[in-house]
Amino acid sequence: PESDPPRYGVGSKFLLNILQSDAAAPKRVTLHHKPSAKFVLNEEALKHPIVMIGAGTGVAPFLSFIDHKAQLLQKAEPAVVPDWWMFY
Repeated sequence: PESDPPRYGVGSKFLLNILQSDAAAPKRVTLHHKPSAKFVLNEEALKHPIVMIGAGTGVAPFLSFIDHKAQLLQKAEPAVVPDWWMFY
């Protein structure tokens, strides 16, 4: 309902608090990237359409997939790389 207060994710709220803090202070966030050997797309998977659903995770877990597709599109004809969809 319209009377419900807004709900924020952990990351969204963290970034909002930084943005709303002292306006004159520079805004800086440190990020740490931890590669995963298990959360990958194999070459066979890349031959099929892919649906990515980030229910509660946002886009972060899928950024490497999207980057990988961009690299594939630079090397191949666009028709060779199937469609991918992202819902979050």
